[in-house]
Amino acid sequence: MVPGISPGAKPISMKTKMLILGLIFLLVSCVKEEELCQTPFSPPVEPEDSLVIWQIPLRSDSMLYSSIETELVGDAVLYSSQSVEFVENETIKLARGWDGKLVWEWEDYINPIVGQRITNYVIEGELLVANSHQDNYGIDIGTGQSIWSTLVDYGKPFISDFEGKIFHTVKYGNGPYGDSTSVLICDSSRGDWSEVLKFRNMDFEDYEITFHNPAAFINDIGDTLLILKLEQITIAPFDSRLDVYCYNMTQDKMVWSHRQFDPYGGANIRPPLIEGDYVYYVGVFEVYCLNKNTGEVQWKWGYPETRHSLQGNNFLLYQDKLIIKRGNGLLYALDKHTGAEQWVQEDAGSSGTEMRIYGNRLYFGSGKIFIIDLDTGETIYKIRTPNLSSRFPQADFLNAITVDEANQRMYTTDGYFLMCMRLPE
Repeated sequence: MVPGISPGAKPISMKTKMLILGLIFLLVSCVKEEELCQTPFSPPVEPEDSLVIWQIPLRSDSMLYSSIETELVGDAVLYSSQSVEFVENETIKLARGWDGKLVWEWEDYINPIVGQRITNYVIEGELLVANSHQDNYGIDIGTGQSIWSTLVDYGKPFISDFEGKIFHTVKYGNGPYGDSTSVLICDSSRGDWSEVLKFRNMDFEDYEITFHNPAAFINDIGDTLLILKLEQITIAPFDSRLDVYCYNMTQDKMVWSHRQFDPYGGANIRPPLIEGDYVYYVGVFEVYCLNKNTGEVQWKWGYPETRHSLQGNNFLLYQDKLIIKRGNGLLYALDKHTGAEQWVQEDAGSSGTEMRIYGNRLYFGSGKIFIIDLDTGETIYKIRTPNLSSRFPQADFLNAITVDEANQRMYTTDGYFLMCMRLPE
């Protein structure tokens, strides 16, 4: 007699055994890993007081992803996803603004290697122009199809635009300091690059030289002029310095220049801001206002300790204020005419995420969503993601906040989800 089986009992059929084994496997799997039972991956249930209207996963799993700065394109929102945990190519996406339904995905890189990412982009009409260091792409906003793609030499990871033209800077050569650096320009609709200005390394001793992306303006007689920063670095011994130039692209001549202008070298990689007769340039530790026509310094602002730079943050103009943010969480409003501090916000988060202005409010992500009154510097709201949990332990708002004022909505990502949220009152 077999232990546990009474005499006369019918043996269990093979079909029944297989069914029992399947049920046991399913139960064990669900107990062991809750996520495995959630197919497809779905957002968590939101609390009743949440501002979230809808949210969709950045990918179909629960891993952490980064995204390009979100941007409202008509009634859709542009974003991307690239894994923070393993090497992969970044995927650009467009989703409908009212429900998050995916419109298209793009991953049409020139270079087949894994690990491609978008460093920045500009939108020109119906075209998204995206930069991936050496590669540049013109992508149809409506369809997500590549219109053109070009490969250039190594450049600064940033492009800028002016009246339908795209600027990119590159450096050439394989020596210890490179041979030269150039400013390139292309028509955004075609992607055919041409050289605007070139500096050779031999003119700058043993320094590696690299142009930063320019800001452009048109003067009284219709010429196009560029405000350019030239970064210079030497390794042994280390030294860094920075020149500033104003170049008349139409007449191919230099209008004014400041050699070794910034004592700290380096600089914020973003183009200068031009308004009226003035150009605002942010260095690593100091801010300058210059007359764009003459190069005359109108004012300079800095601060005594230099541990937290201005290098990675964007800077904005609002009415009579220049808004800048440091890496230690300090947010400043400077009088754009004099450089005097109008207000200081001392609790603005430590990350260097992109700031955006809508109405009289400043929006940015720095762990939380910060909404700042630009007239007073007062923090109106600090909003934490409702997704922070054991399942999403690194959920944080570390991206730009895109606001749809017409529909009173805002869009951003928290590392796991693209989120559409109600604007707080």
